[in-house]
Formats: sequence, structure tokens, C-alpha cells
Amino acid sequence: MKELVLRLRDARELFEQPDRSPLDPDFEPWCIEPAAEYLVQVFRSSREHVVVEVPEPERAEAALARFAAAQAEHLAREAFGDLKRGLLTLIPTGAIFALTLALSRLAVASGSHWISQTVSDALIVIGWVVLWLPVAILGTDVWVLIGRRRSYTQLASGRVEFRSP
Repeated sequence: MKELVLRLRDARELFEQPDRSPLDPDFEPWCIEPAAEYLVQVFRSSREHVVVEVPEPERAEAALARFAAAQAEHLAREAFGDLKRGLLTLIPTGAIFALTLALSRLAVASGSHWISQTVSDALIVIGWVVLWLPVAILGTDVWVLIGRRRSYTQLASGRVEFRSP
């Protein structure tokens, strides 16, 4: 298994933007954001063994666990809120969608002229556009939050090895 090593000057680099320029000799690719956020992306994209070299590794490990647990709880609440919002918006948007479908059928039944077919198609499009918000929330947004929450939970569970430089 490949090992990913993050070398931190200070434990604060876990939570704050590192003060390293690409011109510095110890600049590393993860330095574009706080190390904790970089670790979340690593957990979401690979199965590498992660090692953090930092002064006071025990203190940094405890702080990272607290931070990750708090972030996981925050994301759980946000996902629940989005789920609730998606379900609640599904009611009025579903009603509008049903209404546009009924009006669309009425437009088609009113005649065989191309205008009635165009009005019917336009009503169907309007119905789908109105229904798009709850579909997006329930179909993708909630799952993205749940995936990020899972990564923070992994981060809090101690999957990162800490050691002194």
C-alpha cells in the first residue's frame, strides 16, 4: 500500500491555510488548503496509508479527531435539513407538475393543430423545470453531503497515523 506523508511545521496547519509559497523549498501539493481538508479529499479518492509528521503528534491527533467529529455532525445536520427541504418542496412542485401534465393532455385533446402540440410540449417542459429542485436535492445534493460526512467520520476514527518529524 502506498504511503502518503504530510509534513507539518505546526499542528495549526491542519486547520489553517499553511503559510507556504510555491517558492518555498518545503512547499507540498497539499499546502493549497488546510491539511485536514486535504485529508478528507484523500479519503474520498484513494486508499493510501496516511501519515502526518508534526511536532506534538498526540495533541494534533486529538485536535484532528475533535475537528473531524464536529464537521461530521455538521454535515449530518445539513444533509438532514436538505432531505427535509427536498421532501417538503416535492409536495408543491409535484402538484404543479401534475397540473402541467393535465393541462398538456388538455391542449393535445383540444385539436390536432401544431400550436396545441407546441403548447402541450411547453407545459411538460415547465412541469419538469418546476420539479427539478427537489429532484436535484434528493438525487444528488444529499448524497454529496453524506459522502463528505463519511470522509470526516473516517478522519475522526483515527485512520491517520501521527508521528514526530
